[in-house]
Amino acid sequence: MTAPKKSLLYRTAYLRAIGTLCGCIGVIVIAVVNLSKDINDYPVTVGKIYESHLRWNNTPFSIKLNKSSHLWYRTYIEEYFDILQEKAVAGKSAKIWYEKDSHEIVQLTIEDEMIIPYYKNVMMAIIFLVLGTIIGIITLLYLIKNSSHLYGKLE
Repeated sequence: MTAPKKSLLYRTAYLRAIGTLCGCIGVIVIAVVNLSKDINDYPVTVGKIYESHLRWNNTPFSIKLNKSSHLWYRTYIEEYFDILQEKAVAGKSAKIWYEKDSHEIVQLTIEDEMIIPYYKNVMMAIIFLVLGTIIGIITLLYLIKNSSHLYGKLE
């Protein structure tokens, strides 16, 4: 008599659990990094506004500081668009904190007036931290309790 065939899903359960645990660790690390981030961690640029306008179907609002610069700083937060159209005019001095890779505005002051304040998304980071920890603990308990699943053995 031959042994019953094990399904691929059963044979790979332990390896999928290891992958889930690695993903949970990644989510926890990202949540901790986001919780520890401060406005001083972002690059800042200061200059006179050369040009500013709404782009492509009224989003995003873009600001260019210097004529010679090829960098456009932008925000997708629509609640600030009216204020930006009024205040972000050519010739005014601006200080912009931005995301390093995307040049998305994190905080903006124009003529020493706070236009876009820094907002740390604490609630989302806490939710990711809690869910990542719960799922990670459940997965770790499965890995410890059912180590024989690594070889796809039937119980």
